[in-house]
Amino acid sequence: MRASLCVLSLLLGCASNPPPTSTAVRGLRAPDDAAVRRQLAGHLPRIRECLPVGRSGLIDFELTVLPDGSVANAKVTRDTSMLRKVTPCMRHRLAALRFDPPPSSATRFRHRFTACALGTDLACELGPVVDPEGRRVRPSLEEGLRSLHDRRAECLARHPEERAILDVEVAVDGQGKVMSGTVLRVEPAGSPLRECAVGPLLGAELDEVRDARLRATVGVGLAAAESSTWAGRPRASR
Repeated sequence: MRASLCVLSLLLGCASNPPPTSTAVRGLRAPDDAAVRRQLAGHLPRIRECLPVGRSGLIDFELTVLPDGSVANAKVTRDTSMLRKVTPCMRHRLAALRFDPPPSSATRFRHRFTACALGTDLACELGPVVDPEGRRVRPSLEEGLRSLHDRRAECLARHPEERAILDVEVAVDGQGKVMSGTVLRVEPAGSPLRECAVGPLLGAELDEVRDARLRATVGVGLAAAESSTWAGRPRASR
């Protein structure tokens, strides 16, 4: 009876502390998984070529490597570059990959590219500035929002070791002043950099920007080009 209670308490403890969403798919342990990851790392430069040099973007993709070494279910799940050819290019190149030696069973991999080509060392845009309908705005509006990165400097300096990706929206009134803003998404969700997304921008005045709502994806603390990979077993079909 005591042993049963111990097992039950362990199960309940695990259930009450789920892994963070960014690491919900656990790392793999089989001996061949490391070999597959090394091969994937070798393929990444060719995949990255789909995002032109000097362009910014946050791009997530995933694929499943089958026991015969072929790739299934290759897809781009997020692309902030707004370049029409990036997603089809990556999907095509991912689907054409072959792995030798292959994994002993189907293995799903997820990967994120972040390429920051615009902005300052403190914050860089990972995609164009768009309106709420997702349409790219005029260059003058993009430049205006980009100039506000420096206003975040004091806030960001309080969290020098933090890294985050922030989706934000700001509203600009008829005089060009930033009147309000919303944090649409933060990765990782609990990052203290949330406070730096909108607050420092309130009251700022933008030249040549009037009566606008602007959205942007901003990277904070990211290198000029960065990649990360995480992986896991696909769930068994029922």
